Amino acid sequence: MYKSTVFPTSTQLLFLKAILSNEKDFASRLLEWKNCAGNYTELDESTLQLFPLLYKKIIDLEQSDPLLQVATNSYRHHWLRNSLLLHAAVRASQVLAKNHIPSMVLKGGAWLYLYYGGDIGLRKLEDIDIFIPQQHFPKAVTALKHAGWSAHPQNSDTYFDPRFFHAVSIKHDNASIDLHCHVLHAYLNDNDWELFSEQAQRFSMNNLSALTLGDSDHLVHACAHGLRWSGSNTLRWIVDIVNILQRGDIHWDRVVKVAKQTDTALSTVTALTYVRDEFSIKIPAQVIHELQGHPTTLSTRRLYLLVMKNTMNNPFAALETYWWRYYKSLQHPISVNQIIANASGYLRFLCNTSHTIKVPHIVAVKFGQLLLRSATRYLHLA
Repeated sequence: MYKSTVFPTSTQLLFLKAILSNEKDFASRLLEWKNCAGNYTELDESTLQLFPLLYKKIIDLEQSDPLLQVATNSYRHHWLRNSLLLHAAVRASQVLAKNHIPSMVLKGGAWLYLYYGGDIGLRKLEDIDIFIPQQHFPKAVTALKHAGWSAHPQNSDTYFDPRFFHAVSIKHDNASIDLHCHVLHAYLNDNDWELFSEQAQRFSMNNLSALTLGDSDHLVHACAHGLRWSGSNTLRWIVDIVNILQRGDIHWDRVVKVAKQTDTALSTVTALTYVRDEFSIKIPAQVIHELQGHPTTLSTRRLYLLVMKNTMNNPFAALETYWWRYYKSLQHPISVNQIIANASGYLRFLCNTSHTIKVPHIVAVKFGQLLLRSATRYLHLA
């Protein structure tokens, strides 16, 4: 049933069940995974990213294991890297607060404190995500630039358009922050802040009082973000969802409301059904029924399938993804005139240029690169 590349392999699933098991079942489940993995000294990156959780499990149960040293090193590495990112997040939040710009911390930067017991070594952070109201977005970028931050060259704020994308990546030293004007990739609505601030809560991030989403909203975000291809079948989303369900104060009517309103009912119900089936997590049947019965458009269904795939080596799938993202950015009722009128802006945004005349050349180069990667992969597999 779960055949997309975002879901774990059978061996990865055994490891997940081991690190998420109770004290009674841990030893037997870990042994089952070891027997299946065989040479577990050569593990995939997705499994290795979860080794800090294995470290905590072994330490908490006061057990000895040949993998303890590897798990300990992984935990220490994540702790050090995450501490640098979280320190940078505090600095960025202070800059925003000084300029009277409200902000919320999203995803891992908040989840470590809310659902991982505040132990910052237990979950790898790629970056820190900070969400601000769309009307404050230009001011926020300017304030952070004045404080020494700079936009990523491939994600320039100069050509950023909130109609077409959710965030800009900014960096300071070795720390990266995704500055969001929208919470979700799939929901680029001007009223994001109003929706998600309804259930917002405060938490302490490195002794800084920070705002973040409510538990129910975090759950929808984890489901929607988890079912996206991100270079590998990253397994963190499953642990995130299980931890949010077990440690958060979930209001299921809110989950249904937000999933429907943000057009993420498909990804939310798929993720919830998966953790229910594989990890025996109780999900109200009525919630599954309501989400499964929610009507979806063709663009939503196609994007739901496309974002779970690796389209980097499939130029035509990549083009279809770009098309449906553009289509969803249009205002209803959609007309041919609107599609044509907004197309140049979308292409300039994708090509990172302000000159429409340069678009054909850049598009040709990018498509050629996609074709080359696809051909190289095909010849390699052959």
